Amino acid sequence: MAYVTMLYSESKPIMSTIHAMLIVNGQTIGGGLSLSGSKFTFEMNNGQTWRMWTSESVTVDFKVNGFNFASDFSGTIRVAICPNEAAAEILDEHAGSIPIGGSKDGAIQATSNGDSATYTFNFATSGSGELLMMTLPHHRQIIDQSILRNEVSLDTLKGNMIGAVGDVWTMTEPLTTITWGAPRPIRSDREQDIRDALYEDQGLGVYADDTYFGGKQMAALARLALIADELGESSLADTYRTNLKASIEPWLQNNGKLVRDKSWGGIVDSLGINDPGANFGMGFYNDHHFHFGYFVYAAAVIAKVDQDWTSTYGDAVMSLIRDFANPATHADSSPDFHGDPYFPFMRNKDWFVGHSWAAGIFEFADARNQESTSESVNAWYAVSLYGLAIGNDRIRDLGRLALATEIRSTQLYWQINDGDDIYPSPFADRKVVGILWGTKVDYATFFGANTEFVHCIQMLPFTPISEELLDPDWIQEEYQVLQTAIGSAVDGWKGFIFMAHAIIDPEAAWTEVQSLGGYDDGNSKTNTLYWVATRP
Repeated sequence: MAYVTMLYSESKPIMSTIHAMLIVNGQTIGGGLSLSGSKFTFEMNNGQTWRMWTSESVTVDFKVNGFNFASDFSGTIRVAICPNEAAAEILDEHAGSIPIGGSKDGAIQATSNGDSATYTFNFATSGSGELLMMTLPHHRQIIDQSILRNEVSLDTLKGNMIGAVGDVWTMTEPLTTITWGAPRPIRSDREQDIRDALYEDQGLGVYADDTYFGGKQMAALARLALIADELGESSLADTYRTNLKASIEPWLQNNGKLVRDKSWGGIVDSLGINDPGANFGMGFYNDHHFHFGYFVYAAAVIAKVDQDWTSTYGDAVMSLIRDFANPATHADSSPDFHGDPYFPFMRNKDWFVGHSWAAGIFEFADARNQESTSESVNAWYAVSLYGLAIGNDRIRDLGRLALATEIRSTQLYWQINDGDDIYPSPFADRKVVGILWGTKVDYATFFGANTEFVHCIQMLPFTPISEELLDPDWIQEEYQVLQTAIGSAVDGWKGFIFMAHAIIDPEAAWTEVQSLGGYDDGNSKTNTLYWVATRP
């Protein structure tokens, strides 16, 4: 917001400051000053100028370290910093319109048209005049520029916020056209190597009995099935899908592995609901879009060719989607989400900041957080694929829009390019954010500070949608840092380093991946070769 807004009822406001107030409305405070009015301008000893507006005329007693109202007050107080006179004029103009929430007609609305979607923020207001709110950098890439007021700005963790006028923001996002495979065929001279790897990988399976590592392994099998589809290896594809069904079905059956939590309106694993530390805090709602995103991806690959399976397990899959990606409010009467009284609206997605949050109901000193943007992207990609697989355009485009906004925010707030002005040096020199919190950023992960961890947790899993997430210009810069980890990284992580290298030098990467003796549990030899062999 442009202003700090306070509502009082028959109270006597008192405020203090650590910086001395020197002048109010052009008068020196000295030992004390009493003024009446509804607008007050404070000049501070740190060089800042602040302004306060009240909803009615009041009398205020000022001292250098603060002020108090002379009598009880009922109404609103708004305070804002005024960096210059041009900003002050705009702040004056809009001080009467106060945001009080989202419009009852729908705080967020979206429509899709082919390969683009338009979404709006609808603000409910009180008071009078036009609303002034603040935009983040990713908003300004796609918003109507005529509503911006560049004179009003605030420097924040996510860069410069700039004012925008109006109680409706309209933004248009291009939507991905990438679906099951890479947007170009496998290089013909490398196709046999991938076909051979596909047969070698038949020994891969799902051995982890938890939602994260088990989910990764299921998604890895699903990738193998899709690559087999693309190569025309129908028998192998069937084998991989058979193994995949055997792994995912126990989770989708009502056998106690997943349980419904009525307290917070979600689905959690049975172990984690009683143990906050189990499975990365999944039972306490950490990382739900990461975990269930892998499940939904696996389900989409099955549903792509087996509608009978969907008839049996489709409701269970939809419950997983509703857990982290439910677009319905209780009042929504859509047939897909049934005016959903069982799950909250978009649990993990923060539409204003553009990206998702991974933190559940834990309390953190630095507020909410998200580590792996790429696993978040994978979740929204999975939703879009599942909608595509079952022929449901609403679910498909829900995933595509959430995906587009996630990628846009990731490329601004996690991927750091030369010339970006959000993060200062020396932090920016490392080219990536490991964890973004509500109040800080870290070059680290929750599981270690190795260079390969910090960079590659923003890349895995490598799937066709990684092409849109991993901007080649960024990879060109960040690879200078990432490649320093090659000598010490284990093969699973080294594989991701080489796959990143393939974005800027596929020939060198093809040679590099031949040296790998093992792969991450969410990856495979086949997928590694496929990724390199489909780079432009």
